[in-house]
Amino acid sequence: MELAIRIAVLILLPLGVVAQKNDTVERKHAIYIELAGRGYFSPNYERGWGVNLSNRISGGVGWNHHETTNFTQEEIDKYDLEGDHEVLPYLSVYAQYSRLFGKRRSKFELGAGTVITFLDLVRFRLPTDLYETESIVNLYPVIGYRFEGYNGFLFMFTFNPLIQIPQGYFWPIPGISIGYRFSRGR
Repeated sequence: MELAIRIAVLILLPLGVVAQKNDTVERKHAIYIELAGRGYFSPNYERGWGVNLSNRISGGVGWNHHETTNFTQEEIDKYDLEGDHEVLPYLSVYAQYSRLFGKRRSKFELGAGTVITFLDLVRFRLPTDLYETESIVNLYPVIGYRFEGYNGFLFMFTFNPLIQIPQGYFWPIPGISIGYRFSRGR
């Protein structure tokens, strides 16, 4: 009986190690949807590498809006605006590097990224001199919590305060993301 237990342990132990290794090493890719955070709604792709995939680079696109305010009555009449402010939707493109800290499924995330926004002022009949923001580049630090489930489930809660260059504008924004980690074919 003792010999049978030893043989079973010798056979099953490597299988458990391989299963754990496959779950952490092969799931290098992730797709997720972020609500709030860098954008009101943004689909994202992420790639991990390094020891325990602790280094992450991600990119995505998002939809945001910017509210311009305090138009004069002359500007309202000239540009056919509906009031003293206008809400302008725009497209954003994200790039981010993060480092994960933790050994199991729950991890702490630190990183930095940039957001580039594309606002079509002509479409909204607004000349560039009416738009308050001169820069379309935002930087942001990433501070967050990440849960990575065994079946690929991914949940993230992050704090991404946007810092607008060169104005120094600071906007603290929390975000929640839900997604799936996966491996590609060999």
